[in-house]
Amino acid sequence: MPSILYISCRLYGWMLVLYPPALRSRFASEMADVFEQQIWEAWQCRKYRGVAGVWSRALEELVLIALPARLNPALLRTCAISLLSTMAVFYFVLWGVTPPIHK
Repeated sequence: MPSILYISCRLYGWMLVLYPPALRSRFASEMADVFEQQIWEAWQCRKYRGVAGVWSRALEELVLIALPARLNPALLRTCAISLLSTMAVFYFVLWGVTPPIHK
């Protein structure tokens, strides 16, 4: 196995930690096997471009599926409320200290 494929499989195995525990405990082995098959086939067909394509799909899945599944909805709500209230306070403070424009 070329070193790029070995390194890719190791990195993907480490990346599986970012998936939700329930999904990881049930499917991590199969996910790693499928990734290894895809990366090997991509290498045989298109070398580095093929490997880059497999990584592109793996990272897209990580961003669109794995990370959102790990986020806590209550935490997201709290962060959104905090951000909006901070923006409102900043606006009113800025509005209160800005002198009126006289013509």
